[in-house]
Amino acid sequence: MDIYLEFDESFDGIIFADHAYNDSGCRWEGQHSTKINFTIPIFESNGSYACGIRMLQ
Repeated sequence: MDIYLEFDESFDGIIFADHAYNDSGCRWEGQHSTKINFTIPIFESNGSYACGIRMLQ
């Protein structure tokens, strides 16, 4: 899933998927910019869900 965010001021914080902070693939750091683009992975390389994502049916 591709995410594009724009801030009013430079952002130096951290964005992370809920319950997945310790997974570096699910955490993105601001680079003192007003924009950030990142991709949240849906699946791990082994086919399981990534970043705490759960499929609800």
